[in-house]
Amino acid sequence: MSDTVQPESAGAPATKKKKKLGRRIERWALLHLVPPIVHRWMAWFDYTARKDRQKLLTMFNEDRMVSQMRERKGPVIICLWHNRLMFGPTAYQYCWGRGAAVMVSRSFDGEVIAAVLRRFQNFFTVRGGSSSKPGQDKGGQEALSEMADWGRRGSDLVITPDGPQGPAYKVKRGIIELARMTGLPIVPASANASRCLQAKSWDRTRFPFPYARFVYRVGDFIEVPPDADDELMERKRAELERTMVEITEFVDNFYARK
Repeated sequence: MSDTVQPESAGAPATKKKKKLGRRIERWALLHLVPPIVHRWMAWFDYTARKDRQKLLTMFNEDRMVSQMRERKGPVIICLWHNRLMFGPTAYQYCWGRGAAVMVSRSFDGEVIAAVLRRFQNFFTVRGGSSSKPGQDKGGQEALSEMADWGRRGSDLVITPDGPQGPAYKVKRGIIELARMTGLPIVPASANASRCLQAKSWDRTRFPFPYARFVYRVGDFIEVPPDADDELMERKRAELERTMVEITEFVDNFYARK
């Protein structure tokens, strides 16, 4: 018996076109409709937190970071987990930050984040990121060089060391390399809110509610000498990761303890 070829369903091409059209509409909405909504949401809870700072905003160990920024002692590298990026502008405004370059991946998710950050006057983005596959570099080295240039010009630098693909709460080597290149201190920081939504993303990104109570904690500055070898770089990476995990556990349990 000879093999017979089954005819392709007449509805298949139309279904594929509908799916492609649906994806294009979804991407358009994410790039054009979501950023202004998220920006307004962030501006709203930022306003409520700083307006009623004595009641809603609690910060621990922030004295050195505040003085560093308010007295213009020089730029710093702010280290914040990927899922706490929404909390960053509130603390930065509180410290009177002049302007910060934020490293954002070249993925589509990164494009959405960049579109949100561009709506803030004192934030601008540098596009680049690491790859989950060995031997590949999605603009990471180029982005580090650009971030270093901004740091030398006096801008603060912001990196989410576990982005853009995780795993969550694991510090990658890039931020340590940036500190070695620039000589700028790393400021470990973490935050939480008494009420927030969590996205169904790989890192469970948190979206605080307006009028929620906010808690921030800053770790001791970490500095990397320009002549650091691989062994020292790894020790600094492990130290930063350990510090970030500790202060994150503190803020995550803060309201439960109270």
